[in-house]
Amino acid sequence: MIAVLIALAAAAPPPTYLVERVVTTTAAVRRLSVFDNRAVALSVRPPGGVGTVRRSTLGDVEWQVLVQVVEESYRELDRSPWQGQAPGSASVELRLAPLGRKALTVRLPLTAVPSLAVSRLGQALDGLEQRLGDELEPREDLSAWQPALGERVQLDDGRIATVEEIYNQSGMTVLRIRFDEGPGTAFYALDEMLVRAVRRVRP
Repeated sequence: MIAVLIALAAAAPPPTYLVERVVTTTAAVRRLSVFDNRAVALSVRPPGGVGTVRRSTLGDVEWQVLVQVVEESYRELDRSPWQGQAPGSASVELRLAPLGRKALTVRLPLTAVPSLAVSRLGQALDGLEQRLGDELEPREDLSAWQPALGERVQLDDGRIATVEEIYNQSGMTVLRIRFDEGPGTAFYALDEMLVRAVRRVRP
């Protein structure tokens, strides 16, 4: 276990963003940026491909909530540096720059378990990314999806998951899935997977 890299920007112009999140997977690099003028931009770039960008603007309430969440997360990260495994090919980079503070950058594995404050920030950014992402690339209608062994789907965080096993217990279907980014597997109820999956990945 080693400390996850935390770097403070020094001797550089103040950033124009409030918060940025860069999620890197084998499928794509997704960058969500919220700027200090309330503009929001989501860019998605596949490896070796041409990226797409979608922009929007936060309303007053959305902005105030996000400013508060970013400030809480910043205080926590500045006080207690993250501990975890060194990031691999799948990682998340968080860049926080509340008004009047130095920029703080945290890079961690995509599978890291977040603290409470960082989890709240992740949920807020997930909501923004989903809204812009749905407009950027419509989700596939998977309401009638019946998963098969070996089938691959893309989740809402950009990861690609392969169905390894299917269990039926007490009327509930449970999937064991494997992510492209690592050897580990996870279990999802089918109902949860239908919420997380955005499209099937064709061979």
